[in-house]
Amino acid sequence: MANNKKRVVIIGGGAGGVVLANRLPKDEFDITIIDKQPYNYFLPWLLYIASRLQETH
Repeated sequence: MANNKKRVVIIGGGAGGVVLANRLPKDEFDITIIDKQPYNYFLPWLLYIASRLQETH
């Protein structure tokens, strides 16, 4: 069976790269993510710190 998927290479496995990879339809794209780090430590609370979205009471 022929593979008619388009190949996509995403450089960077940070939040943007991972979001892009998850938004592309898996049945249409063959996705490869390349990153210099062997592991991705996604720490969601760092987004709140970086964007100053802290709750104040």
